[in-house]
Parts: sequence; C-alpha cells; structure tokens
Amino acid sequence: MAVESRGHAIGAITWILTIAALVFLSLRIYCKRKRGRSLWYDDFVLMFAWICLFIVTCCISVNISRGFGRHIADIDFPNLPFILLMGLISSVFSLLAAIYSKVSFALTVFRLSDYWMRGLLCFVIFSLHIALGGTALLSFIQCTPAARNWDSSVEGKCWNKTIFVTYAVAAGAYSGCIDILLALAPWKIVWNLRMERKEKYGVALAMSMGVFAGGAGITKSFYLPEVVTGDFSFDGLSFVCWAQAESAICIIAASIPHLRILLRELPNLHSQTPFSTHITQPTQPNNSWRQTSITSISQGCAERPAIAKMTDNGSDKKSILNYDIEMNGLERSSIVLRD
Repeated sequence: MAVESRGHAIGAITWILTIAALVFLSLRIYCKRKRGRSLWYDDFVLMFAWICLFIVTCCISVNISRGFGRHIADIDFPNLPFILLMGLISSVFSLLAAIYSKVSFALTVFRLSDYWMRGLLCFVIFSLHIALGGTALLSFIQCTPAARNWDSSVEGKCWNKTIFVTYAVAAGAYSGCIDILLALAPWKIVWNLRMERKEKYGVALAMSMGVFAGGAGITKSFYLPEVVTGDFSFDGLSFVCWAQAESAICIIAASIPHLRILLRELPNLHSQTPFSTHITQPTQPNNSWRQTSITSISQGCAERPAIAKMTDNGSDKKSILNYDIEMNGLERSSIVLRD
C-alpha cells in the first residue's frame, strides 16, 4: 500500500518561492550596479534574508528525505527526533528571513522619510525583533531540558502548548500587520513629491507590494495550531508554504521598485541614454542670461546629478524610483549661466 505523502508538494513549492526570490533580488542588484550605484545597508540586509530563506528550504528538503510530509504513523520512529530538531532550526531561520526582509524595506523607506516617520520605522524594527525573536526563543525554552523539544524519549517537563501557540499566532499576525503598514508608508512620501498623478500612483504601487506579504503572514498564523497540536508532518504543508511565501514575497516586493527603472527606460533606449542631458548653445553670442535649475543629491560624501523632466504644466516627473532620488539630503540650487 502506497504511503500518503505531501513531501513532494512541499519541496516543489518552497524551492519555487526561494528561486523566485533569488531572481528578483539578483535583478535588483543588477539594476543598481548597472547605474553605477553602490549597494547600501538595505541591499545587504535583504541578501541576508534570502540566505536565511535558502537555509530553511534546504532544511525542509533534508526533512522530506527523512519522511516529512507523511503522516506521523508512517515515519520511521528513529527519524522523528531528527525531523523535529531540523524543524526547530528551520523555524529560527524562517523567522530571521521574515524579520530582515521587512527590516530591509524599512531601511529603504527610512532614507526617504521625515523625522516622525523615521521614529515609527525604528519602533517597527525594534518590535519585530522582540515579537518574532520571542517566538524563536520560546520554541527552545518551553521544555526542560531543551532536548525534550525534539526528542520525547528525554525525561523532562514542558509548558502547556497553548502558551506557545497563542504567542506565536499573535506574533505572526503582528508581523503581517507590519508588512501592511510598510506597504502604506510610501504613499505619504510619494504624495508630497512634485510629480504627475499617474507617476505618483505608479511609484506608490510599486513600493506597496509588501501588502501581499502581510496577507501571507496573517494566513500562516491561522495554520500554526494545526502544526503544533495535530499531525505536524502531514498537516504542515499549508503552514510551511505560507511561512516561506511570506519571506519570499517580501523579498520580491522590496525588489520590484528597482526593476521599474528598467521597464520605464526600455522604450527610450534607442533614442537616449539615462542620466544624460544636452544644453543647446546659441549660434550668436549675446548678453542674455539663461537660468537652469539643477538638482543634486548628497549621498554620503558623494554627489550624483539627477535629471528632472518637465511636463507642459511645469511639474517635474522625477521619480525616487527611476533615479534613486532620496528626499533626505536633497538640495536644489539655481545656477545662472551666461553665454
């Protein structure tokens, strides 16, 4: 009689999510390097989040080879402690991936924010470490000795499972709400820029894809009780896949705004190159004055020029995504040129 297993489905879904996140992360880095932009803290934090996601997927694959995905009764008993231990290790890295994928986007928004929003983002980063870090800690200290968490043959005592489940569900729901909050934060920033309305919508929507990660995080929380109190191996399909989806979607969402640069410039590649401008000199010298507005951006110790395209109504179409313009450190100066 064939053994019923969901292992292959779990493996396929988790690897697809991990590879998809890697593709978008690689494109993000490529777009920044293509323009000669140096990588910043948010890029390195996002790379770390993907590494954690990759470790989780590898742990899941190892567990599947030992029988994870089958009913507990169909798993060889000597493999159960190993599967449980790998599950605890993978849960820690899964929480790290969730934390730092959100922290990366928070750092991106931090560079564009005013002081009060920066304070809010600092609270978000701190609270995420407390909420999700607490979940990782509880998963190891709920039993004494710690080995009893993954090996039921070890004598010891454990807390009531309701304590861990209640805290983990609340922390997971809070994490999902943070994703939604971070997805809404760019709207206030973008709406204060001098841009066409359609440009504002495009930029804000590109930076708000994290709302889907929030949905995945909240959905994951509803499946946690099934894993802790039921057949954790066979019933773990939904929880494991939604947990992976939360971090993977967050990485993808944090990368999408940078990819929009390439999509927007593709139609114009044949006629002009990015970050280039031409000043037409008059054929005859005269005493007229010409005034040009130049936008410069201070980033660390370096300054980069940013091109502001003007529409017919005089509003500039500069985009914080198209040219990585940061609101903080943005300086405008009028330079008077004489022919």
